[in-house]
Amino acid sequence: MGIWTIPGGWVEFRPLTGYDERSIDGLGLFDALALIDRLNRGRPGGLIRPGEAKSLAAAVRDRVLAVIYTENYGNVIAASPRCAKCGELFDLSFLLSDMLQACPLTLSADGIYQTADGGRFRLPTGEDELATFGLAPEAARQELLRRCMLTEDADPEAVEAAMEAVAPLLSKEIEAACPECGSRQTADFDLGTYLLRRLLSDKERLPGEVHTLAQAYGWGLKDILSLTRSERRRHLTLIEASAPRSWARQGSALRRRSG
Repeated sequence: MGIWTIPGGWVEFRPLTGYDERSIDGLGLFDALALIDRLNRGRPGGLIRPGEAKSLAAAVRDRVLAVIYTENYGNVIAASPRCAKCGELFDLSFLLSDMLQACPLTLSADGIYQTADGGRFRLPTGEDELATFGLAPEAARQELLRRCMLTEDADPEAVEAAMEAVAPLLSKEIEAACPECGSRQTADFDLGTYLLRRLLSDKERLPGEVHTLAQAYGWGLKDILSLTRSERRRHLTLIEASAPRSWARQGSALRRRSG
């Protein structure tokens, strides 16, 4: 794992282990912040230290999550949404790097931004978002704007538009066409949710992988969970290559499902 430069500084994360996969409990903001803090190596000079993920602007946090995704799953985003018209599943994929290029992030040196009519604001952080938990959606939106607007008479809609222009989130509606019926539609995509969902999927498969590795090598639970995700996959591949045919089929299925 190397150092990644993102808008605002640089980050470095350690590889995912089985312990990290077991720690994922949901798809929300708390889970995303905990994942960043857990994997952050915390080297001096980095963008944030462990425990500081909530201080990141939401748009910067998305770029940090993009680093974690790319390091562990690569550049391809793939999903199988259900067609709203015919009900069939269809494949949808794109490159995360393309989305990042299409959503440039422009950070100011002092963290202060301005609308065309002079309204001043800052970008919302995880702390701001946490402060709105429990509020109804519209009340949460207004509270988030109130916390970020630095000019009392600023136009809220102008501020929201300016926020999206300088710091777009990696949360978009992706246009797609169903190959079965040809219906054009949009699919909602949010990088943080997508990453956490993949980790939850890995968590579901983890007991089977632990069982296979324990049977093959006689390792204990702590040893297996301490393996990085890539190390675990390499050992499962070796088991598949050297095991009898029936066991090889089981190992192959585990490895395919583990991505």
